Amino acid sequence: ANRRFTTERVVVGNREFERGVLRKLILFPIKTGTLTIAPAMADIEVRPSGFFSKRKSVKRSAVPVQIRVSALPKENQPEGMSPNNVGAFSFQASPDRTTVNVGEPVTLSLTVTGTGNLRNLDMPTVSAQEGLKIYDPEFETEVEIQGDTVTGKKTSKILIIPNAPGTYPLPGLVFYY
Repeated sequence: ANRRFTTERVVVGNREFERGVLRKLILFPIKTGTLTIAPAMADIEVRPSGFFSKRKSVKRSAVPVQIRVSALPKENQPEGMSPNNVGAFSFQASPDRTTVNVGEPVTLSLTVTGTGNLRNLDMPTVSAQEGLKIYDPEFETEVEIQGDTVTGKKTSKILIIPNAPGTYPLPGLVFYY
């Protein structure tokens, strides 16, 4: 895509260059160890110095970048915590209604809001329960980039249909992060 970007003059050694950010990415490591980010490549149209010089297209490549990713500390980590749930979040569970007749659906929405890798979060699940038909969740994720952070929310919508009368508490709705 043709686009203009802001550059700044920098001196490397005894030579002067123009430097500009072509693209900025926020990356979330999903495994531990030494990881290599492949070099970015770009076709750039440049105008060499001189008043009568013509533009020309050049191909440039960045250098690969290595990062070392450590495992999450095990100390004080709750049992069953997903390594995908790293960030600053809040959790809310809310049914669309709490009283229904047998065979009528209830939609339970589990929502995590905050900053982190929202697309990769492992959401809490509702355990099977006698008297309830529980369907697989449908997920909605909304993200927004604000500077160097990703914020937003991820919602898991679970359809639950009672097939017998009674009161059904939904225990175990905990989100560890």
